[in-house]
Amino acid sequence: MTKKLSPNQKHQRVIQSFTDYLIKLEVTGEKLPINQVDGNVNISELARICECKRGAFQKPNNTIGKMLKKAIDNIGTQAKSVNQVESALKTQKDQAKKDASKLSRELERVTAEVEKLRNVNASLEQECKVLKNKLQGQINATESMLDDGKRRFLWE
Repeated sequence: MTKKLSPNQKHQRVIQSFTDYLIKLEVTGEKLPINQVDGNVNISELARICECKRGAFQKPNNTIGKMLKKAIDNIGTQAKSVNQVESALKTQKDQAKKDASKLSRELERVTAEVEKLRNVNASLEQECKVLKNKLQGQINATESMLDDGKRRFLWE
C-alpha cells in the first residue's frame, strides 16, 4: 500500500527530480529540450521527465520556474539545425505553391461560370423585354377593342 504524499512532499520530490535532471544534462553536455513548434523549452517533456504536471514549470516566480530560468541561461536549449529549418521552409513553400495553383484554377473556373451566368442573364432580360412589349401590345389592343368595339389583330 502506497502512502499518499503531502503537497510539500510532492513539491520537494519534483524539485529533487528536476535538480537531478539538470545535473545529468550538465554532466552529459546535453541541452534542455525545445518545442519544435515555437522553439521554447518543451515544458511537457520536462514534466514527463520529472513526473509532475506542466503547471509546475509555467509559473515563473515559483522555485521550479526560477530554476528553469537559471538552467536556460546556464545550460541552454537545443537549437534547431539549419537543415530542419530549411526543410520546414521548403515544405511550407511547396504547400503554398500548391495552394496558389489550386486557388488560381478555382478562380478561373468561377470567373468563367460568372461570365456564362451574365450572358444567360442578359439573354433572359432581353426575352423579358420582348414579352413585356408583346403583353403591352395585347393589353392596348384589348382596351381599344373594348372602347370602339372593333377587333384588332396583332401580327408578330
